[in-house]
Amino acid sequence: MKTTITIQIFTIGFMIILFTSCSNDVNHDSNNLMDKKQVTFTTSIKSLESIDVTKRKTAFYGISFNNDDKIGIYSSTATLAASGNYFENISYTSDASDNISLSEGETPVYWPTNISSLNFFAYHPYKEGGVDAGTTTLSFSVALNQNIGNSAFDYDLVYAKSLGVTSGADIPLSFEHKLCRVAVQLFSGTETLITNQIDSVVINNVYKNVELNLASGDLTIPSQPKVNIRLDLFDAGQNFTSIIPPIDEATDVEIAVYRNDGNSFIASLPSTTFQGGYSYKYNVFLDKKVISVSPVTVGYWWSEDSQDVNATSTN
Repeated sequence: MKTTITIQIFTIGFMIILFTSCSNDVNHDSNNLMDKKQVTFTTSIKSLESIDVTKRKTAFYGISFNNDDKIGIYSSTATLAASGNYFENISYTSDASDNISLSEGETPVYWPTNISSLNFFAYHPYKEGGVDAGTTTLSFSVALNQNIGNSAFDYDLVYAKSLGVTSGADIPLSFEHKLCRVAVQLFSGTETLITNQIDSVVINNVYKNVELNLASGDLTIPSQPKVNIRLDLFDAGQNFTSIIPPIDEATDVEIAVYRNDGNSFIASLPSTTFQGGYSYKYNVFLDKKVISVSPVTVGYWWSEDSQDVNATSTN
């Protein structure tokens, strides 16, 4: 009998410790909640205002979250701080209809009664640990090889904030793209698509690392060497696509094409500015010893128009 009582006491104590340890990221008082009304969200990914760099406007095609994408969300009662916020880096998971719900294993978050409004800051893709220690800065890197994993869009960094929200309906989070999309479509000299002859396509002399301030949404490019990034074969083999950080006055960016027969080609791109939230699409025409690439088409995140660029063989 004594043994049974000891086990029960130990079990209750362990459950209390376990509950406390699982609630470290949520700084609300469970006794001070508005009838335990859970905080819920709706999401969308918005277009940007028109930017007409090439004097050719292009159509915007919306993009939504994929099924099982994970989103990190912070909430504060005032300006987002490095610590001590209402909740920090709680993970939500999307479905195919742009609905998000609390990820499995996360502690539910409820509206407080003694606070008139909350601020919300969200980002995707989710990062374990969230912001850098002692800051509100999220360090993020794209992959050097974006032809592995699900797709290049695994590295599509998006951000949203919603300020001064009072309790009530779902909180709208309207996300914006912070990085750039580069799309390359390959043709032969007669404009026949030839992706089956290509081993890989690489964009040279771009950045890999960015820093996103979750409080403001500002993106900065830290000091770093430039790198080469392998594009993802996307859209049923019709486009090679990559996600890259923005670049001011890019003067040395190249597209390298490597064919299965061992031949390779380099296209030096015209000087341009790669701006976050926009798509840069190139048609690349390959002949025996020459690639031609038209001037870049700058459009919204999705664009049907493109530009051609010229390149020469490296063999």
